[in-house]
Amino acid sequence: MKLPGQNFLPARTLFFKKALPQLLLLLSLLSVAQAAEVVPREPWHLGVVVDCSEVMDRPWQGSTRLLAAEAALKLELRTLPLRARVAVWLAGGGEGQTREFVAPAQAGEVKGLGVILPSLGGKADLAAGVAKASAWIASQGQGAVVVMAGPGGLEPGQVKALPVGGGKPFAHALCLGPEDAAGVKGLEELALKGGGAYFEAARPDQASPLAHRAMILAVSPARLLVLAHDASNQPRRLVYGLERLDQLATRRRGLTQQEVQLLPGVYKLSWAEAGQVGPGPLPAKASLGPSGQTRLWVGGAGSLAVKALDAQGRTLPWAASVANLDTGKVEASEKRTPFEITLPAGYYRVKTTNPPMAWTVELGAGKEVDLVVGPQGRLNLRLAGPSGQVRAPYVLEDLMGVRAAGSGYTNQPLKLLPGRYRLTVGVAPPLVREVNISPGQELEPDLPPVGGLVLRREPRGLVLTYELTDPEGRTLATGASDRVLYAQPGRYLLRLKQPPAILEAEVEAGRLTALDPPPK
Repeated sequence: MKLPGQNFLPARTLFFKKALPQLLLLLSLLSVAQAAEVVPREPWHLGVVVDCSEVMDRPWQGSTRLLAAEAALKLELRTLPLRARVAVWLAGGGEGQTREFVAPAQAGEVKGLGVILPSLGGKADLAAGVAKASAWIASQGQGAVVVMAGPGGLEPGQVKALPVGGGKPFAHALCLGPEDAAGVKGLEELALKGGGAYFEAARPDQASPLAHRAMILAVSPARLLVLAHDASNQPRRLVYGLERLDQLATRRRGLTQQEVQLLPGVYKLSWAEAGQVGPGPLPAKASLGPSGQTRLWVGGAGSLAVKALDAQGRTLPWAASVANLDTGKVEASEKRTPFEITLPAGYYRVKTTNPPMAWTVELGAGKEVDLVVGPQGRLNLRLAGPSGQVRAPYVLEDLMGVRAAGSGYTNQPLKLLPGRYRLTVGVAPPLVREVNISPGQELEPDLPPVGGLVLRREPRGLVLTYELTDPEGRTLATGASDRVLYAQPGRYLLRLKQPPAILEAEVEAGRLTALDPPPK
């Protein structure tokens, strides 16, 4: 069941502690009269591996596992978020046997597909299916693998070699009709290694709800990274438990030093090997926002040095306090700058009283952090485009505190505390720079000029919508005819859905590229 390809029509000239939750909103707004929606440079990819082996065709409480998987897959393909790209592989028929069932496609292109899963017989080689799904995701960007399988299709010894987790695709598993602990051990190990969750459907009517929860989790933008260290600041790789009130996953676990994909919310943490980390108490919970990575420091200590300077670089005798953001404990009160203090690894708020200002600092285990406080500086961003200065949105991330630090539009100044920031400007693809603001400094980064892209209106006056991708097919933006989309110089593809067509375009700095709509 592969999706049909599209015809090419040639044309001339084509997210700290918390990731920035307002990035998607701000990047959806370009200048008022010239709106085009900029989406994340890396769309999310979902690889689904379904067991179609002999065990899936056996009777199962009035049904079969294969029929339950078929109903669940059909529903999930209809309800995937539009930002996802999806592909499906089937496993069965013996060692190394996998079959592409749904070719890689945007979620909107598979919503109407009919799904009839064939029985492939034999034994399922889920490892081969996961390897293919992972390879596809790795070639495209970021994503997760979801496995729906019966018991016995994956051995624990096979999991170690699979390219999931630890910066590679996440992996989640749903076992249909588990028979014993030995038969599901491989799927449990896959979820642990892949930073994902393991689900068990004991009855056919549980398959669809649990598959839905696994799919929602597999596209969640929330992450948890637990960084565990001992008293000598040596990293420790431990398994910890995760519990949440409405969590349907079974025996949810995570590995320290490796990201775990979670739904937003508050999780209870449990520690089986608590004696290997320290000093200080182990955290009992972790709170995750709607998107981005939440880093949690466990054990270890670092050194924080605080000094105050004026705009000329002269030392200021300011008074500052230091408090732990997680516990609220005041570690230093009204200390005169400059000073240095050793603290447990974690996040801290440094406040000055006169004038009243505050900085957030991430202090890693074994790290020495130098914080320079002082009067505010100012950021001026000038971005040139096809018709002079471009008004494009931007967001800033505070690299020292790993948090959102501000937002605005190019050609409008913004006051900022001294520090290091990551700047993301809302063009396609987003323009990213690191900027340093010194006390009282007025900074104007050198931004390269951008070009513009516009699709002319259809002769009958219909507005055409399109996705802007790079030549490799990665989605960068969505736009509409007669609206200018600002883009960095390069080659792009415009993918139209109605009528279905793909246009090629070359964008040059400081120039507007105009394309004609495709012929009927």
